Amino acid sequence: VPFTNGGVLPIAGLVQIATAGIISIPDHHFEDLLFGDTLTVHFRLPPLSPGNNQVSISLIVPNDQNTSNNLYTKSIFVRYPFGAVTINEFLPAPIDDQLEFVELFSFYNIDLRNWAISDNTKKPKTFPSGTISTGDFTVISRDSAFKLQVADGAEFIAIHDLPILNNLTDAIFLFDPTGAIIDSLYYNEGWNINNGRSMEKVRPEFPSDTNIYWRVSIHSNRMTPGSVNSVYIKDMDGAVLTDSIRYEPIIPSQDDVISVAAPIFNTGLRTISGSVSIFKIAGEELSRRTFEPLLPGDTTTIHLQIEPLPPGTNSLRLLLDITGDDNKSNDSGDFTVTVHFPFAWVTFNEFLAQPDTLQSEFIELIGFSEVDLSAWSISDASGNKRVLRNGMLKAEIPFVVLTDSTLLDLLPDKSAAAIPEGGLPTLNNNSDALYLLDITGTVIDSLSYNTNSWTLVHGRSNEKFRPDMVSSNPLRWGVAVNFEAMTPGRQNSLYLPRSLEMAGVILEPNPFSPDHDGFEDVLSIKVKTPFPSATIKLEIFDMVGRAIATPYWNLAIPQETIFTWNGVRDNGSPARIGLYILKITATNSIDGGQWEAVKTFVLAKKL
Repeated sequence: VPFTNGGVLPIAGLVQIATAGIISIPDHHFEDLLFGDTLTVHFRLPPLSPGNNQVSISLIVPNDQNTSNNLYTKSIFVRYPFGAVTINEFLPAPIDDQLEFVELFSFYNIDLRNWAISDNTKKPKTFPSGTISTGDFTVISRDSAFKLQVADGAEFIAIHDLPILNNLTDAIFLFDPTGAIIDSLYYNEGWNINNGRSMEKVRPEFPSDTNIYWRVSIHSNRMTPGSVNSVYIKDMDGAVLTDSIRYEPIIPSQDDVISVAAPIFNTGLRTISGSVSIFKIAGEELSRRTFEPLLPGDTTTIHLQIEPLPPGTNSLRLLLDITGDDNKSNDSGDFTVTVHFPFAWVTFNEFLAQPDTLQSEFIELIGFSEVDLSAWSISDASGNKRVLRNGMLKAEIPFVVLTDSTLLDLLPDKSAAAIPEGGLPTLNNNSDALYLLDITGTVIDSLSYNTNSWTLVHGRSNEKFRPDMVSSNPLRWGVAVNFEAMTPGRQNSLYLPRSLEMAGVILEPNPFSPDHDGFEDVLSIKVKTPFPSATIKLEIFDMVGRAIATPYWNLAIPQETIFTWNGVRDNGSPARIGLYILKITATNSIDGGQWEAVKTFVLAKKL
């Protein structure tokens, strides 16, 4: 600092220097400076803050008769450190009516006047005005109309000659008033620029010139000017990788313990630890397990076990619990576990394989609990599946699957029915098979019919005697005997309401009338032997003891079986009306022991 004695007399005094109004530097004292002499005083200033620093220099001379030239103020601009303000977001490839922009983030309180920005040409364009505070955003664009898209609270600066960024390859430089580059980046094809979406940095403090720290915006607006980036990485942030949740067995049964693999990702900057739980959605907790500390960027898989689940689709939720988690939105993942139904949970109860010209094929199902049949399917022997898109089956209420709307008028009011996409598979008249498959593709019931072992009548359905009987056994089926020739949606005409508690025989209907009028044409013979398995013989005698028919001879049967007789003698002629005797002889398959039963019944006809 040079100063001179402009007076006649010698002077003595001191020189002070202060920054920001604070005298923090030792004074410099001098004596006997003669008229016209000049003295230069040297000060070493401590480091100044980045930006514009006001330095005041004061000359203090006792009895000075002119103090107007004793004070001098100088502005010393100190360049900002690299990264004091960073490039945090930019839109290099706008589409439609979008405008390019650059977003800055600051770690200082800064007056942005005389700052500048440029592209790869390094021809800076100066900011006309603007301020930015620590932790705030400033958005720069060519058109002042872009301000409407900037979040409230953020600074906006319009620079009308802002350089136009190339779509795929270019650079951005940010200069402070000294001309120093404070931040910069070069982008190219390796940055995966997406037309119409901004590039966002995962953290403002990360280096701008490294593409691994940049992502394409995932915000619904395709950009986040003036607000936190949509790809921002938080300090503490564990995430459930919902799409990678797996469980075994892939198709569990209602008895299987299920193992769930839960993948957890640490997307934050700090190590996390905590626990993972599985809940029924809006229900109780099924399993919980803690996990060891997980480093940033690492993934681990937590294995949990849950007890057997009920058949059908079970909606579950995986929940991550981390103390201090900054982002709860990714702490849960919903998934479903579909458990296959047990065999015969839903069974075939009636079907029409030989419709006449005014009828159409149908299949009737019965279940023993409420089941949503959506996505179940029915197949014939060819494997031609027809999928049910809707339908709620209620316990022990018939559910009719139709090939078209022809039979709708025959169904009771509010009857449960559905037409699969494309109708039912076309059933062959003489032999075919039926398969009922649940949502997992597991066969829940099946049967295979043919003219050798099944009675098939044109225009009449086949009915099962009881829904809980085995569908694949032709002895459990008969031809509908009601006037309408079928009972879709109603109780079967052959339904046997009683079950034998002990060994015995039930005959229904008794009397029966095999006159082919569709009503009580067949005698149902329900037999329960005292043996787990046996061979059986059925003989029918008239009242004078003559054997007129032996419909079953040495037939292997389980303990409980249903037989039928249509009133035809062994010689092919119809039996006359009257009282008849049925004799049943069963031989134990294990030890050869025998059991016999005798019943009488009446064969009647219209007068």
